[in-house]
Amino acid sequence: MDITKKEGEFEVILSEEGFFDPVTDESDGAEENSEAADGNSAENSEAAAENSEAAAENAEAAAENAEAADENAEVEAEIAEAADENSEAADGNSEAADGNSEAADENSEVTDGIAAEENSESPGISFTESEEASGEEMRGSTGQAESDRTGDALTNTGAVESDAQEQPGKKKSRKGLIAALVFLGILAGGIAAYLGYGYYHYENRFIEGTIINGIDAGEMTPEEVEAILKDKVEDYEIKISFRDGSSQTVKADQIDFLYVSDQTTKKIIEDQEWVRWGAGRLLGETWEYTAGEAFKVDEEKIKNTVLAFPEFREESQTAPTNAYLQLAEDNTIRIVPETQGNLLIADPVTEAVKAAVLREEDSVNIADVAGAYAVPQVYSTDQGLLDQQSMLNSFLGTTVTYNMPDGTQKVLDRGMLKDWITIEENGFITLDEERVKENCDNYAAQTASETDMLRSTRIFNSTNRGQLELSCDTWGRRLDQEAESAQLLSDLLTGTSETREPIYSMNITVDDTFGGSYIEVDLANQHVYCYMDGSLFFDAPCVSGTNSVPSRRTVTGVFEIYMKERNRILRGANQEYASFVDFWMPFYEGYGLHNAPWRGEFGGDIYEYSGSHGCVNLSYGAAETIWDNYAVGTPVIVF
Repeated sequence: MDITKKEGEFEVILSEEGFFDPVTDESDGAEENSEAADGNSAENSEAAAENSEAAAENAEAAAENAEAADENAEVEAEIAEAADENSEAADGNSEAADGNSEAADENSEVTDGIAAEENSESPGISFTESEEASGEEMRGSTGQAESDRTGDALTNTGAVESDAQEQPGKKKSRKGLIAALVFLGILAGGIAAYLGYGYYHYENRFIEGTIINGIDAGEMTPEEVEAILKDKVEDYEIKISFRDGSSQTVKADQIDFLYVSDQTTKKIIEDQEWVRWGAGRLLGETWEYTAGEAFKVDEEKIKNTVLAFPEFREESQTAPTNAYLQLAEDNTIRIVPETQGNLLIADPVTEAVKAAVLREEDSVNIADVAGAYAVPQVYSTDQGLLDQQSMLNSFLGTTVTYNMPDGTQKVLDRGMLKDWITIEENGFITLDEERVKENCDNYAAQTASETDMLRSTRIFNSTNRGQLELSCDTWGRRLDQEAESAQLLSDLLTGTSETREPIYSMNITVDDTFGGSYIEVDLANQHVYCYMDGSLFFDAPCVSGTNSVPSRRTVTGVFEIYMKERNRILRGANQEYASFVDFWMPFYEGYGLHNAPWRGEFGGDIYEYSGSHGCVNLSYGAAETIWDNYAVGTPVIVF
């Protein structure tokens, strides 16, 4: 089979030797081939039956036909090359393929007819004038080599005929070979037609199944696709939503949003695998592409359009607020949550709108854009804020209760402590330790004014002289303000609630009966009365210090025995005397109770002229009784 191209069309003819040669008139050849295909198919079958022997004799001609088929293959390659040069030949290729098929049948018929003629006219192989004329062009192209082949064929005719007679079974195999060659020719023609159609038809069209930016671009040219993209952009609009639920719509002409070809569509068509056009058309296969950054927008117009929205007006915007601490009505600290507000920040908003436009999105929610709104700096979940709340509530929740001397209680709790925290002008609540310490000092001083009670005299009911007010060491209560303030501060800062007495530097109480056991020295009556458990245990006369000599007078007041000692020598301050005593019981510095073995009498007015150096002299028996029955710490009241 031989296919050739002429002015964008294809034509197929049959040569004398049984292969196809190019001709100059495609239209006439096509019609003749079509008619020959219909009429000659039947004739071919009859000729094949009648001339089976002639086919055997013409084995040489069959071999030449095979050689011609090879030459036809070369011509087909030339046709494929010609297809690359001329896109309009695609449709003609398809028609030529059909013609080739019809010519193949005609070729088979004519081949058998030639064999029949040669068989009837001579034992060798000869050609009719018309056949020679038809093969002239081929013989001219083949030259001397063709003449040689023809001569050899004539010379060997007898041998071929003899072989055919000896092997009549070969007729069918030769006929099958011819049919196979015809099939291969049809297949090659079909492939050539498929490739030729695909190459030329889709040279500037997208194969079916091509999708660009969501557009079904199959069978479209790049220009048609870009026209659709352009129209799509011109009708473009975007909805811009805000946090408060409001929205604005911007159209393409407001921001000069335009489609600008970046030649992506042409690049797609250059890179498309056009040989797969059948997969898209018949199998529904698709290929998706994006046309790239093929848009432009006027950024300044975007900015001006966005900033002109009502949402950007000052009266429409509310700034966010931070979460903060607040003193509640129940004197606890609570967190007031932050508020987001709707204060817009221009740059992130305009950038978000621009990006959405360039992506051809139909909407954008500004609430989802990072940095589009001003945000609080402190949130209710802020750990620092939570720690501050916890610390303040611990402080306010502390209760310190004092047990007061009069049996009442003094309570410090959140009702007063709320005034000890610091609320700044901006509403921020803190705990200023210096301020708390100052309040602790003041509270300790106030408590001291309620508890302190110091005395240097006391009332005494004497045995013989009635109720007396006696001077004595200071006694009573004195609050240690420094220590109490420090303790209170520690309790409050650590959240330690407790009930206790205030811290005193002195807490001495007195009992007018001195607990019921004491020693009473009545200087005026020169007598000693010893009480035990509220009752007079015994009494005895005594001699006190010389009243006429001030330096030897006995001290008065309320004292107590601070030591007891046996067999002691008492010496004067200037060593003016040294006196041995059996029982020594001092109650104030060098003043004490002791026996006086140098005296024979006690009581009366001896103390006026011959008294002691200040001590209370007793008889041995009286001193011994006191020694045996009264311990160190026993009160001694001298008046």
